[in-house]
Formats: sequence, structure tokens, C-alpha cells
Amino acid sequence: MTTSASQPARTDGPETRVLLERSLAFREAMLRSEERRAIAVILIIALVGLAAYGVGASDAGNKSLVAVRVIGAIAGLLLLSIQIASITLLRRARRLGTSVPTWFDAIVVAAECSVPTLVILTHIRVGSIPPYTALTTPPLLAYGLLISLTTLRLRPALCVWAGAVAAGGYVAALAYVALGLGLSPPETGWPVPGYPMAGLIVFLSGVVAAWVARQIRTHVEAALAEAETRRTMERLEHDLDVARTIQQSLLPRVSPSVPGFEIAGWNRPADQTGGDYYDWHALPDGRWLVSLADVAGHGVGPALVTAA
Repeated sequence: MTTSASQPARTDGPETRVLLERSLAFREAMLRSEERRAIAVILIIALVGLAAYGVGASDAGNKSLVAVRVIGAIAGLLLLSIQIASITLLRRARRLGTSVPTWFDAIVVAAECSVPTLVILTHIRVGSIPPYTALTTPPLLAYGLLISLTTLRLRPALCVWAGAVAAGGYVAALAYVALGLGLSPPETGWPVPGYPMAGLIVFLSGVVAAWVARQIRTHVEAALAEAETRRTMERLEHDLDVARTIQQSLLPRVSPSVPGFEIAGWNRPADQTGGDYYDWHALPDGRWLVSLADVAGHGVGPALVTAA
């Protein structure tokens, strides 16, 4: 006696789309990424500080250079304090299994991108660097660096926000020099359109960074969704193997000995489990009762009906 399924099983698989905003793995990935961004900023501050100290070590008597180094040190300490506060909150959030509020990230981004503006304005006010020269010094490059690192927050809106804050600060410094102080660009400096163009480029850097952050986030989401799907499939495979073992244990293991007959049974479900079943029982009068059952369908549902 042989029973088998006549049609191949059709498995659609579990949904691969998961709610990543509520996913613990995605939240952990975001927190780790933000923490690494903060550590990267700290390392950059340290490298820039060492480079600035080495360049100006032999010019200790130059008052302008001393002022530049002091202002740079204060800006570095300010950025360092922001990063330490961020890392502290991020690690606390990871420990508690929560996420960092978006408003806090927005404040941190605004504070970070305002530091180069403060450096430029301080140089202008102190007079350590000529006003229009201050608008083309390394703090201008710091805007782009901070904006690019914002991509590691995996939130495109924060990248646009960073570009807007940085560009707004630079334009405000430019307006202060051109309108507040009434100064014209020097002939040896950038052409007049170059200064507002720099502000526009800073803002566009935020837009581009948002696109990059969106791409990074998409890849992270895809990887986590695939991992979640794999874990779900592994759990299902395990459950189905258990169900198959239970179902196979319901089938008879020894064939009956009936004179003049050779009786054997064999079952191979199309899936791990199925709705096919057979058994035999000896009746009190010496006769044998052979039962054969076939529940429609494939999978766990028919197996449960068969077991019942």
C-alpha cells in the first residue's frame, strides 16, 4: 500500500518586509552608526589639533597665529563636548533598548554645523584673520566634513537640516561682513559671486548627503530584512521538522503478519508534513482493519487534521 502526494507543494514564504523602525536590530544598527560617527569626529578633531600645533610650534610669538590656535582649540573642545554628550546618550539608549529622539539629533546637528560659523565670526570680530579671508579658511571645509559624517545617522532629513544650518550660518557671516561691516571683497580674493556660491554649495552638500544617507539606509534595511526573513525561515523549518517527526511517529512501525498477505506501508509527503495517513488494527475476531486517510491540501494544516 503506497500513498503519496500527486502535486508539488507551493510555498510562498513569509513576508520579507518588516517594520524596521520598530525593529530592535535596525535600532541597534542606527545607534552603532551614530556612535561611530561621533568617534570619527573626535578622531578628526585630534588629528587637526595635532597638525595645527605642529605647524605653529615655531611661531609662538605670532599673535595672529596664537589667536587662530586658541580659537581653533576652543572650537575643538566645543565639538568634543558635543560628541561626548552624544556618545553618552547613545550608549544609554542602547543599554535601555530605546532610540535617540529625533529632536535631540536635530539639536546636535545644528550645534555641530554652527561651530564653523562661530569660528569664522570670531576670527572676524577678533581680527585674527581678514574678514573675507575668514570666509575662505578651513572652517568652510569643516562644513562639508560635518555634513558628510551626518550620513552615518541614516536619516536623510538630518542631512538636509545640516546643509541648511551650515549654509545659513555661512550666509549670515557673509551678510555681516558685506552689509554689517560694509566691506567689499579684496581684489586678490574670490570674485564677488564666489562667496554666495560657496553657501549654495554647502547647502547642496546637505542634499547630496541626504541622497547618500537614503542609499545607505536602503542597504541596511535590505540586509536586516533578509536576516529577519532568514531567521523566520529557520524557525519555520525547525517547527516543520518537529511536526514531521511527530506525524511520522503516528504511522505504524511494524507490518501485520496475515497468512496469505504481504502488507507494507510507505508515506512521503510533498512537504515536510502532509495530510496522508495509514494504519492497521487487529480486530477481536482475528481479522485486520486497514485504514487509509488523505486530507486535502499540504503542510501543517492537513497534518493537524490527520493527527486529530
